[in-house]
Amino acid sequence: MRCAVLTLALAAFASGVALADPPAANGPRIEKLPPKVRPVVIKEVGDGTIDSVERAKDGARVVFDIEFTLNGRSRMFTVTRAGELLDEQVFLEETPAAVQKIIKDTVGAGKLGEIDKSVEDGQTEFDVEMTSAAAKRHFTVGADGKLLSREISLADAPAPVQKTLQAELKGAKIETIELNFEEDPPSYEIDATRAGKSVELTIAPDGDIIDED
Repeated sequence: MRCAVLTLALAAFASGVALADPPAANGPRIEKLPPKVRPVVIKEVGDGTIDSVERAKDGARVVFDIEFTLNGRSRMFTVTRAGELLDEQVFLEETPAAVQKIIKDTVGAGKLGEIDKSVEDGQTEFDVEMTSAAAKRHFTVGADGKLLSREISLADAPAPVQKTLQAELKGAKIETIELNFEEDPPSYEIDATRAGKSVELTIAPDGDIIDED
């Protein structure tokens, strides 16, 4: 869920921590986490069992990735040192009906992967992984069931977009191409690397460059 993971050596978590009766039964273990993280962990894990705790860096801030098992299912969530819940893994049936429909329609005959729920600036989004034709892609859905973005391959991009990419990204490796439906008309957001440096482009359907970084 987050990159640049640095494993946090918490031996107390190695055998799992049941949080059914917090805080007395788990106080000594939970206290190893920062004070603002503890109540979030207790609330999210509930009656589940913690499987692992990892300390990571998300830009300049420290976050904690918590993996746990609840009702026989493995789950994960990420919380900042300040106690902000960044995202949490959910399952299809736990999402709103409109979200379930667009996920099923988008995945189609493919295989559904993990679903991560996040809230930013008051807006809830679901980031969905899927595998289709042996390729792993992801897409994002709003709480109202609107498709916000979808990762595509270069071959799926319109010819004008492909032409611009070939001209602008010579010698670069394209990492991802996102079709952003929040723009009107939809735009194509490209992340690439060239000579060890990150390159970002936003391209209109007609191939015009909207933004470059």
